[in-house]
Amino acid sequence: MNYYPPCAEASKVYGVAPHSDATGLTLFLQVNEGLQIKRNEKWVPVKPVPVALIINTGDMMEAHRILALLLLAALEYEAGSISEGGQKGKRMLGPGGTV
Repeated sequence: MNYYPPCAEASKVYGVAPHSDATGLTLFLQVNEGLQIKRNEKWVPVKPVPVALIINTGDMMEAHRILALLLLAALEYEAGSISEGGQKGKRMLGPGGTV
């Protein structure tokens, strides 16, 4: 989940209240420091990369990702059960691969 924590000195900055992104996708260009990611329960600053477009997936995309993983697991099981002998036709299905 993408979450924006409260600012320690809120009276000195402009912005929106603490929130998470509900939309499916947000694109933005980071021109200065300030972006952070939560890693191992700590907020870590992200160094800007010149001319890099940042793609932020929101809450709805997180839910769809979980559903996609469940679907892929079901397809993997089905591919193994249809084949003769159990293992002959079993293949891992996933992004970037071929069947």
